[in-house]
Amino acid sequence: MKYTDKELETFLFNFKYLKIETSEEGVMTPFKLQDTNTGGGSSGFVSNPTESVVIHLVDDEALANKICLSIEKTYASMTLDKRRVMEVYYFYREYGAKEIEIAEELKTSRSNLWRWSKEILKAFRQELDKSMEK
Repeated sequence: MKYTDKELETFLFNFKYLKIETSEEGVMTPFKLQDTNTGGGSSGFVSNPTESVVIHLVDDEALANKICLSIEKTYASMTLDKRRVMEVYYFYREYGAKEIEIAEELKTSRSNLWRWSKEILKAFRQELDKSMEK
Protein backbone atom coordinates (compact mmCIF):
# COMPACT_ATOMS: atom_id res chain seq x y z
CA MET A 1 0.00 0.00 0.00
CA LYS A 2 1.39 3.39 -0.97
CA TYR A 3 1.05 6.35 1.36
CA THR A 4 1.42 10.03 0.55
CA ASP A 5 3.97 12.17 2.39
CA LYS A 6 1.08 13.78 4.27
CA GLU A 7 -0.18 10.39 5.48
CA LEU A 8 3.34 9.36 6.54
CA GLU A 9 3.69 12.62 8.45
CA THR A 10 0.32 11.97 10.09
CA PHE A 11 1.64 8.62 11.34
CA LEU A 12 4.81 10.28 12.65
CA PHE A 13 2.97 13.18 14.30
CA ASN A 14 0.62 10.72 16.01
CA PHE A 15 3.12 8.01 16.88
CA LYS A 16 2.37 8.38 20.60
CA TYR A 17 -1.35 7.74 19.94
CA LEU A 18 -0.61 4.83 17.63
CA LYS A 19 1.59 3.39 20.35
CA ILE A 20 -1.27 3.66 22.86
CA GLU A 21 -3.67 2.00 20.43
CA THR A 22 -1.36 -0.95 19.80
CA SER A 23 -0.23 -1.55 23.37
CA GLU A 24 -2.02 -4.12 25.49
CA GLU A 25 -3.20 -1.32 27.75
CA GLY A 26 -4.51 0.57 24.71
CA VAL A 27 -6.44 -2.48 23.52
CA MET A 28 -8.06 -2.83 26.94
CA THR A 29 -8.70 0.88 27.31
CA PRO A 30 -8.48 2.48 23.87
CA PHE A 31 -7.58 6.16 23.58
CA LYS A 32 -10.66 8.31 23.30
CA LEU A 33 -10.94 12.05 23.07
CA GLN A 34 -12.89 13.16 26.12
CA ASP A 35 -15.00 16.22 26.66
CA THR A 36 -15.08 16.89 30.39
CA ASN A 37 -17.71 19.63 30.17
CA THR A 38 -20.52 18.70 32.55
CA GLY A 39 -22.42 21.97 32.36
CA GLY A 40 -23.93 23.92 29.51
CA GLY A 41 -22.14 26.13 27.03
CA SER A 42 -18.94 25.49 25.18
CA SER A 43 -16.38 23.25 26.80
CA GLY A 44 -13.16 24.86 25.67
CA PHE A 45 -12.22 21.37 24.49
CA VAL A 46 -10.07 21.50 21.37
CA SER A 47 -10.49 18.45 19.19
CA ASN A 48 -7.63 17.20 17.08
CA PRO A 49 -9.01 15.88 13.80
CA THR A 50 -5.59 14.58 12.73
CA GLU A 51 -5.47 12.29 15.76
CA SER A 52 -8.95 11.04 14.95
CA VAL A 53 -7.98 10.38 11.35
CA VAL A 54 -4.89 8.39 12.27
CA ILE A 55 -6.82 6.30 14.78
CA HIS A 56 -9.41 5.49 12.10
CA LEU A 57 -6.70 4.86 9.51
CA VAL A 58 -5.25 2.08 11.60
CA ASP A 59 -8.31 0.15 12.71
CA ASP A 60 -6.35 -2.92 11.66
CA GLU A 61 -4.11 -3.81 14.63
CA ALA A 62 -1.58 -5.66 12.44
CA LEU A 63 -1.19 -2.58 10.25
CA ALA A 64 -0.82 -0.33 13.30
CA ASN A 65 1.89 -2.62 14.66
CA LYS A 66 3.75 -2.52 11.33
CA ILE A 67 3.57 1.28 11.27
CA CYS A 68 4.86 1.56 14.86
CA LEU A 69 7.66 -0.92 14.20
CA SER A 70 8.63 0.95 11.02
CA ILE A 71 8.77 4.25 12.94
CA GLU A 72 10.93 2.65 15.64
CA LYS A 73 13.30 1.15 13.04
CA THR A 74 13.51 4.48 11.23
CA TYR A 75 14.32 6.24 14.49
CA ALA A 76 17.02 3.67 15.33
CA SER A 77 18.65 4.08 11.90
CA MET A 78 18.93 7.89 12.10
CA THR A 79 21.89 9.99 13.19
CA LEU A 80 21.61 11.80 16.52
CA ASP A 81 20.65 15.06 14.77
CA LYS A 82 17.84 13.39 12.83
CA ARG A 83 16.64 11.54 15.93
CA ARG A 84 16.37 14.89 17.65
CA VAL A 85 14.38 16.21 14.66
CA MET A 86 12.03 13.24 14.93
CA GLU A 87 11.54 13.90 18.63
CA VAL A 88 11.06 17.67 18.47
CA TYR A 89 9.40 18.02 15.05
CA TYR A 90 7.18 14.93 14.99
CA PHE A 91 6.80 13.23 18.37
CA TYR A 92 6.68 16.08 20.90
CA ARG A 93 5.77 19.08 18.78
CA GLU A 94 3.78 21.67 20.66
CA TYR A 95 0.47 22.64 19.09
CA GLY A 96 0.98 25.68 16.87
CA ALA A 97 4.79 25.53 16.92
CA LYS A 98 6.23 27.00 13.75
CA GLU A 99 9.07 25.43 11.79
CA ILE A 100 11.33 28.42 12.43
CA GLU A 101 10.84 28.00 16.21
CA ILE A 102 11.61 24.29 15.98
CA ALA A 103 14.72 25.02 13.89
CA GLU A 104 15.89 27.52 16.52
CA GLU A 105 15.32 24.96 19.28
CA LEU A 106 17.38 22.44 17.29
CA LYS A 107 20.01 25.12 16.61
CA THR A 108 19.82 24.65 12.87
CA SER A 109 18.36 26.44 9.87
CA ARG A 110 14.83 26.02 8.61
CA SER A 111 16.17 24.63 5.32
CA ASN A 112 18.15 21.96 7.22
CA LEU A 113 15.02 21.08 9.19
CA TRP A 114 13.05 20.74 5.95
CA ARG A 115 15.78 18.64 4.28
CA TRP A 116 16.13 16.36 7.30
CA SER A 117 12.36 15.89 7.55
CA LYS A 118 12.29 14.80 3.88
CA GLU A 119 15.14 12.33 4.54
CA ILE A 120 13.26 10.98 7.56
CA LEU A 121 10.10 10.54 5.47
CA LYS A 122 12.08 8.73 2.76
CA ALA A 123 13.63 6.35 5.31
CA PHE A 124 10.24 5.79 6.98
CA ARG A 125 8.63 5.03 3.61
CA GLN A 126 11.36 2.44 2.88
CA GLU A 127 10.95 0.79 6.29
CA LEU A 128 7.17 0.72 5.92
CA ASP A 129 7.40 -0.75 2.41
CA LYS A 130 9.73 -3.47 3.73
CA SER A 131 7.35 -4.33 6.57
CA MET A 132 4.38 -4.47 4.17
CA GLU A 133 6.16 -7.02 1.97
CA LYS A 134 6.36 -9.50 4.85
